[in-house]
Amino acid sequence: MNKIKINIKHFFIHCCILRYTVFCTLVIAMFIPSTLLAQPDWHVRMKIESGASHNVLILGADDTASDGFDNLWDTHALFGSDIRAYFPHDEWNRDHNKFWRDIKSNDTGMSKSWPVTIDIDPDSSLLNETFTITWDLSMIPQDYTVTLTDDTTGQQIDMRATPLHSFIFTASRSFSVAVNIPMCNNNPFRITGTIPAFYLTLQEAYGAADEGDVIQIQKTSLSGDANLNLNKTVTIDGGFKCDYSETSGTTTMNSNLLISNGTVLISNLILQ
Repeated sequence: MNKIKINIKHFFIHCCILRYTVFCTLVIAMFIPSTLLAQPDWHVRMKIESGASHNVLILGADDTASDGFDNLWDTHALFGSDIRAYFPHDEWNRDHNKFWRDIKSNDTGMSKSWPVTIDIDPDSSLLNETFTITWDLSMIPQDYTVTLTDDTTGQQIDMRATPLHSFIFTASRSFSVAVNIPMCNNNPFRITGTIPAFYLTLQEAYGAADEGDVIQIQKTSLSGDANLNLNKTVTIDGGFKCDYSETSGTTTMNSNLLISNGTVLISNLILQ
């Protein structure tokens, strides 16, 4: 019997390494608890419980994540208790559309929303029982507002003002969690130099820039047209963190950018 166990173990290891590496990695990742996975820039832990049953959901954001599916960040839901709580994402067009962890792009000055569904196993005895949602906000910045909306009643709960929300489960129930990510404390445009200068608009920064200067832009969504018409070479680089220490993505500008003179080098900038 011991010899059989050893042979099976070796066969499974070789199978993973030689033939099904991607499959086996996926299976292992799906079963690793969220606490052992990569940690995002910030997150909120929600616990849904009734009686002896519970589920834990993690929502959050990171500079390297997107608002779509990310294999590194988003964890599929594997139901083993009477409670089936998850983030539904049919729009991701994946075979498995229910998730226990949903990490989005960390965009300053934006509001992010997470849909939540709470259901039960068809054979569960939890119908008409009291359910309680609690949350831990210790890993999200203090100046972020966090609101839970009960779609059944329309009730909005300030998650900083109260630690829980309870309801009687009568059928599958939908909620949403909205997080407002405030703007950075400094202006979104910066000209680098020994003493950096900050500007509210691209037009202002471009007008103040000297030959060869670099204009850095925070990672956010901005508006405001700009006419770049001066005889000089300027670099525009988007996607910076609030403190401009490094780039963490791209900047989106909902504006018209007209270049009629000089040379403008652009990177990490999306024009819409």
